[in-house]
Amino acid sequence: MSEDELEIRMAVKKLLRVCKLFQARAMSRETALKTIIQLPPSGRASLTGDDVRSLLQEARQLADVRVSESSAALDRALETGTRWQDWLEAYTFALLKKDE
Repeated sequence: MSEDELEIRMAVKKLLRVCKLFQARAMSRETALKTIIQLPPSGRASLTGDDVRSLLQEARQLADVRVSESSAALDRALETGTRWQDWLEAYTFALLKKDE
């Protein structure tokens, strides 16, 4: 593997780490908001800051697992250097499709 190829792979790994961070953040906030919206008005009114933080923490744990699972194949491919471009394309396609 050439030095350029290695540098590109390392850059993609860094970008993937950032994408996973923001994806997990967005997923956890969306999950927490959906949970709050589904509560009856009296339930929403009685929520405290600690309740919301707890909802966010639970949602974040779930989001971290889901994000890790969705990027696992790309992570492995970047580690081994095998056909990672195909996995990158599949990963980004899946992310874009979720936004539709």
